[in-house]
Amino acid sequence: MRILVLSRPIINAGDFLFTSKSLEAFKVLRPSDEVVSGHLSQPYELDFLNSFDGIVIAGGPIYDDRFLKKEALPILKYIHSIEPKFYFMSNGWYGETDDINKVFEYNVEEEVRENLFAIEKKGGSFTCRDFLSETILKNIGLRRVKTIGCSAWYDYEFVDYLHVRNVSNGINKIIISDQGMTKNSISWEWQFGQICRLVEYIKNKFPKSNILFTFNGGINTKYSKEYNMRITEYLKKMQIDYFDISGSAMGFSIYDDANLHIGFRVHSHIYCMSKRIPTILLEEDARGAGTNRAMGLQTIRNYRYAESSYSENTYMIKQIDYYLDDLIQSKFKLLEPAYRIMNMTFHDKFVPFVFSVGE
Repeated sequence: MRILVLSRPIINAGDFLFTSKSLEAFKVLRPSDEVVSGHLSQPYELDFLNSFDGIVIAGGPIYDDRFLKKEALPILKYIHSIEPKFYFMSNGWYGETDDINKVFEYNVEEEVRENLFAIEKKGGSFTCRDFLSETILKNIGLRRVKTIGCSAWYDYEFVDYLHVRNVSNGINKIIISDQGMTKNSISWEWQFGQICRLVEYIKNKFPKSNILFTFNGGINTKYSKEYNMRITEYLKKMQIDYFDISGSAMGFSIYDDANLHIGFRVHSHIYCMSKRIPTILLEEDARGAGTNRAMGLQTIRNYRYAESSYSENTYMIKQIDYYLDDLIQSKFKLLEPAYRIMNMTFHDKFVPFVFSVGE
């Protein structure tokens, strides 16, 4: 079969990671098929699209009113004339919070609903990386929906390995991942203080450890360049090396010999979970919350949400400290039930989905 895998990586390292892992899934599980990769922003011709047996829309928070429109996804202009089915692979929802009222009251725009139902009517299917995303789709009446985890959950060297790694010689290398600053959040001064308190906490907790910091979304970014420069100046003052790993998935290799990740980036967390490396994700929105819930992990938010407004979770450091002490006391075996969930999801849901493409 010929399979077209489309995604939309631009700068965020996490987008490149799930893209590469989506392609790897077909390479490993269906090595005899021809798999072609492309970018969702490209205006492909109908004849080209119809030359495939299936079209995969891979990863990212695409179940969002911003993305499922013809202006954002040119491929949707052929939604009624395209021949191969659409297979949405491990996609998510970009919700501002996991508050259950916000999830069930999320208003999917009419154009987006029409596109989703047209895809399902032609036999297309929707898979999600978490249960919050699944709820959004089922709540509007879609039926061909299931959660299969993120493609990046699955490292094929460790997918059947169910024990924590990299902790036998202590916690010597710790990596902090940056916040996912958006156009709206850039004005939240408390987030800078939160980074400072997190860094200081880790330095005091592990005074002999090598502490590093990654910018997954880049430093010289559209919205947060000035904010990121403040962070880099602070890190220099604290004598902490930092790395811009944006623009590809290769930068995640910095985590391979780490003993602990604590930070805000969902795909730094997922990468470490896939490698069985200890990690704590600090949730900034529904993407992080959905990931931790799907894996059965501890919830620690960096924010409070009440009456449609955000404020700082001033107890975040204490929550980290209590949870981290429990992890260390258990020799990080508290993470192992999550590995079993990931393993079961891989065999029972993810693999069958991959083999369903093109049927």
